[in-house]
Amino acid sequence: MKHDTFEDFKVYSCSLSYGHLNPLFCLLPELAKVTDSKIVDTHNNWDVPKIIRSVENEILRLELCPIFDWSSWKEGIALLNDTNTNYYQLHFYHLCKLLTVIYRSDRFNEGYKKEMFTNGTMYKILQAMKANFNPKELQNVRQE
Repeated sequence: MKHDTFEDFKVYSCSLSYGHLNPLFCLLPELAKVTDSKIVDTHNNWDVPKIIRSVENEILRLELCPIFDWSSWKEGIALLNDTNTNYYQLHFYHLCKLLTVIYRSDRFNEGYKKEMFTNGTMYKILQAMKANFNPKELQNVRQE
């Protein structure tokens, strides 16, 4: 299913259950172990550990990167650049938008996604998604 707008994504996300997201959340303990030392840089290409590929595959399978004007979302970029961001304070939709910023930014700033994985930001975002996922709340926010 393709979500051409953020509103489409909101509708789609209301159909998700914890059961849909659980395969992604089950990867968190192993993802927590990812550090720069576990990623080998070979001529400006990085050898991606299996856990990162698994996380990326789940994010893609679940279609958790909504389409929106990510480059204009200064708040999101600031959140990602602030090492003190408390991702638990963010709504599930905003956490998904941060995933979009990470993946899209990497296309223009090679290595950005690697940094988000190795500095723990991706882990923190996914932990907050797990903690904040509430299908009933998604329905309520969508109707506002």
